[in-house]
Amino acid sequence: MARYRHWKNHGLEADCVFVSATCLDFAHLFSSDAQKDLLASSLIEGCMDYKAELHAYVVMSNHFHLLCNTPPSMTASDLMRQLKSRSARLIKPHLSESQIEALKQQEGLNDRTFWQRGYRGVRVFSASAFDVKARYIALNPVRAGICKEPEEYRWSSVFAIANGAHDEFNQLDSEKALRLYK
Repeated sequence: MARYRHWKNHGLEADCVFVSATCLDFAHLFSSDAQKDLLASSLIEGCMDYKAELHAYVVMSNHFHLLCNTPPSMTASDLMRQLKSRSARLIKPHLSESQIEALKQQEGLNDRTFWQRGYRGVRVFSASAFDVKARYIALNPVRAGICKEPEEYRWSSVFAIANGAHDEFNQLDSEKALRLYK
């Protein structure tokens, strides 16, 4: 009999991590532009508030990916718990009736009504691994068939950088990126 192995997330204080979170039951809770704007701004603001250095992000209809350095005072688990809680509180009032119905089947189980339990997190140790994860994030909407070029997808760091949300080293500037969604 095969033994179930629970995913082990990694990411201590000040680590560079690639993290992903998925909506409960893979429900498409970010189907409207306004809902994607809310999630993108919530994630960016959360990273800024908790002092997590955000390198790359993408918001899809039922999940998101981040590449960031965790704050010196937080693990990746701590950061994700805060980001997921914050975003759920912000977005729940903006769900449509059909989106609320999609979540009702799971309502009450483990007191979760928005995000799936946990998250996927991987520590990024090298420049080449960083590049692989950043490229994965950039190409997520392309692989999903939403756009032909990563710069076309509004809810990503690639779009933000292409539209002026970068510093003098052409790296993501979170404050400038946040203005795209407000």
